[in-house]
Amino acid sequence: MEMSVLQDVEYVPKWKHYLIASWSITKVEVRKFYRSKSRIISNTFSNLLFLIVFLLMGPSLGGVGYGGELRGLAFTASGLIVQPILFSGIMMAMGVLIDKQFGFFKEIQVSPVPRTSIVVGRMVGGALNCVFQASIVFTITVLFGAYSFDPFLILRILVLIPVFLFFAMGVIGIGLVITTSLKDMQAFGTVMSFLVMPMFFLSGVFFPINSLPLVFQFLLLINPAVYAVDIFRFILTGICFLPIGLDIIGMLCFTLGFMILGAILFRRMDFQ
Repeated sequence: MEMSVLQDVEYVPKWKHYLIASWSITKVEVRKFYRSKSRIISNTFSNLLFLIVFLLMGPSLGGVGYGGELRGLAFTASGLIVQPILFSGIMMAMGVLIDKQFGFFKEIQVSPVPRTSIVVGRMVGGALNCVFQASIVFTITVLFGAYSFDPFLILRILVLIPVFLFFAMGVIGIGLVITTSLKDMQAFGTVMSFLVMPMFFLSGVFFPINSLPLVFQFLLLINPAVYAVDIFRFILTGICFLPIGLDIIGMLCFTLGFMILGAILFRRMDFQ
C-alpha cells in the first residue's frame, strides 16, 4: 500500500518547482495591489498631480539631441513616465519590511519555497504593478497630445512596455538592497527623500543631459534613471540626448546588477 502511494507521487523537476513558486508569489503581489483600491487611487492621483504640474513647464523645456530637436510637451512627457516607476518600485520593496514585521516570512520559512523564488516573484509582481501605473501616466500624456498620432505609435507602445518592466525590476532591486539592510520602517522615509527624489530630478526629465558641462554629465551617469529617461524618449520620439548604445548598456548593467545584488542580500536576510 505504501509503495503504491509513493509510485503515484509525480516527480517535479527542480526548475519547475522554482518556476511555480515564483509565479505564485507574483500572483500574490499583483492581487494585493489590485485589491487595495485606496492605494491605486492615491498613487494615480499623486502621479496625476506630478504630471499636470510638470507638463505646464513643458513648452519652455527641451534641447537638441541625437536625431534632432525635441521641445515642448514631447520632451517633458516622455521623461515623466519614469516617475511612477521610480516611486512605486521603491515603495513595492518596502513590502519586505512590512511582511517581516508582521511575520509573513516566518510562515514562508516553514514551507518548501526557495528564497530565490520569493525574490523573483516579488520583483516580477512589483514590476507588473509599476508598469500598470506607468501605463496610466503614459495614456494621459498621449491624451494631452504630447506625441504625434501615427501608425507606428502602437508599435512604439509595444516596445515600451517590456522596457518599463525591465527597468522596474531594477528599481525594485535597489529597494531590496535598501530594505534588507534596514531594521524599521521609519528609516525608509529618509531613504525616499535622499535617494529617490534626487534620482528623479537629476534624471534629465527637465533638462537635456548633453547641455550640461562634461564633468556633470559624467557624474550623472551613475544615476540609472538617466538611461531609462533617454531610452523612453528615443522609443517615443526617435530623439535621445546620450548615445543610445550607452543607454542600453547602462540600463542592462544597472538592472541586472541590482537584481542579482538584491536577490543575494534577500537570501541572506534574517527574517526573525
